Amino acid sequence: MKTTTLFLCILGTSLLHAQNLEALNGNNANASVTDNALFFNDAQNNNSGYEIPAGSNLSTMYAAAIWAGGKDVNGQVYVSASSYSFNGWASGPIANSQEYGSSNYTNQYGSSLWKVTRQQVEDHLAQYQQGGYVPAPEIADWPGNGDTSMGVAEQLAPFFDNDGDGVYEPLDGDHPDFPGDEVVYVIVNDEASPVSSHMIVEMHLMFYQFNDNGYLGETTFLNTRIFNRSIVDYYNYKQALYVDFDIGNYQDDYVGCDSLRNMMYAYNGDAFDENSGSAQGYEANPPCQAVVSLNRDLFATAYYANSSSFPMLDPTNEQGMWNYMNGLWIDGSPMFYGGNGYNSGVTGVPTHFLFTGNPYTGTGWSEVNANNGGPNLTGDRRAVMTTDIGSLPAKTSVCSDFAFIFDDDDGNLENVQNVQYIADALQLMYDTNGLSFPCGFFTANTPEIAPLDFNLFPNPSSGTFSLQFANNTNPVIVEVRDMTGRLLHSETTQAEMIQIQLDVPAGIYQVSVQSPHQRAVKSIAVQ
Repeated sequence: MKTTTLFLCILGTSLLHAQNLEALNGNNANASVTDNALFFNDAQNNNSGYEIPAGSNLSTMYAAAIWAGGKDVNGQVYVSASSYSFNGWASGPIANSQEYGSSNYTNQYGSSLWKVTRQQVEDHLAQYQQGGYVPAPEIADWPGNGDTSMGVAEQLAPFFDNDGDGVYEPLDGDHPDFPGDEVVYVIVNDEASPVSSHMIVEMHLMFYQFNDNGYLGETTFLNTRIFNRSIVDYYNYKQALYVDFDIGNYQDDYVGCDSLRNMMYAYNGDAFDENSGSAQGYEANPPCQAVVSLNRDLFATAYYANSSSFPMLDPTNEQGMWNYMNGLWIDGSPMFYGGNGYNSGVTGVPTHFLFTGNPYTGTGWSEVNANNGGPNLTGDRRAVMTTDIGSLPAKTSVCSDFAFIFDDDDGNLENVQNVQYIADALQLMYDTNGLSFPCGFFTANTPEIAPLDFNLFPNPSSGTFSLQFANNTNPVIVEVRDMTGRLLHSETTQAEMIQIQLDVPAGIYQVSVQSPHQRAVKSIAVQ
């Protein structure tokens, strides 16, 4: 049960690290971010931590975490990770060993959460040259500089260095550097954790959102940077993103992956997500929640279920996590294509990717048709997606960009298809504008957003018509629906003009165009 798991989480948190929490709520997703490396979770208040739509008291994720692991030259496995029964991270940056727990360290890094909005940065830039100006705490306390007297790295969080001296000083016009309209920055390390195998790595997490009405308005981005502060070179180095998906009522979920899109996702097992005890369901049209790796190909995906049987259950040690990260079951046995990937309907073909089919179209292997053509039993699903970095030499770092995407426009299976279109649009935007994202050489700015406009012609039409876009350079998602809201056509494009052919009865249809920032709808008449 969820309550049992939560108790373990609260107990582990209280023993290892006092959880500090900050809300990232810059758009239609309200995300709880903590400095114990188990994010999208509010364990102290017994709450899931990813509310969407904001204010709905509904959520799609209960918790998530980054797992890092590799081997030294002797083949010894090291894993730094968080789960409900294991927390290998501690708050703050790596320092001299005697500094952890000291008043100086605690005063600076006892809460390693920093939240800033774009408006606060703009206000700072408008005032920093005025006499007597005192920067707001959000600007003044940004961890651009590390305290080298304690052995902390000289520079930590990214900042715009107005005078180019390499030192973060807000009164010189320096300011936090981040994409989007709101950011929460987190720093954790594994050296100060009492349970980690101590790779001596430092992880920086940058969560950010755009306050937009397009598909960015329901997306949360995550950038991770992991710094190897040790003198050890790590080989076979992998990173994984673990997610405890809860689509409203957590007891009736499925999971899947799209290895070509570097995406894993969860969706409701049926068309109506009912309430169950304290778990509030989305009811009709339950959403699909997905996460996409934007700059690294997936190496493996794995899943397991709460209260499942061995070996399909939560890992409680580093070896179990390492096995999942390598596309194996918790006991090290291989995953197979077919059935539940372990013992039901197994084909005998090993795979690192589970449930790669499309449940909406009914093609391939998904949880909808996994059990000899029938559905799996639904349940409380957790999933792990792994990228294979290869190596992490001493004194180097690795950067990864992710996007958490959401759609609830249609039924439970149609929404899986919808997040695929959103993923395509985001990936195209990332590939085109990669330097604007944290793993590129980005500089924070507020772009000029031209009004979204498009022309439909001929109108009326015979069912074949064209869309011509004006003032748009970003990927857009085009949908055509009938007057009942039924989806007839959908595609992602960055072209200036496209042609659509519909074989439909005469009538009025709605054409919707969604850019990253905006959405516009026009009517087309079919004669």
